[in-house]
Amino acid sequence: MYENKLIDLYSEGLKLDDIASKLGCGIAEVKAGLKQYKLEQQTKEGAKHVYSQEFKEVLLDRYVRGVKFSTIGRELSITMGRVSELVQDSGFAIDSYSIEKTI
Repeated sequence: MYENKLIDLYSEGLKLDDIASKLGCGIAEVKAGLKQYKLEQQTKEGAKHVYSQEFKEVLLDRYVRGVKFSTIGRELSITMGRVSELVQDSGFAIDSYSIEKTI
């Protein structure tokens, strides 16, 4: 699906330690790879970071597979609200009632 195996595994909803195991590396390397990917997928417009459609789709893939916004945000150093906004920007409609129940 994605050119980067790390991003493929991440988008599948795997935990970071499972990704590290599959790639034969440590969690620190997984986190560094995710940070690098995030930086490659963003541009700065004024005071706000703008992310590529691919990045938004990765977040959507992860969310649809049951990973909470707060977890995704923690993994990528993005606020939970921004993760929600990016998922919605990908074209996916989110039921705000279900989000409130999971917080």
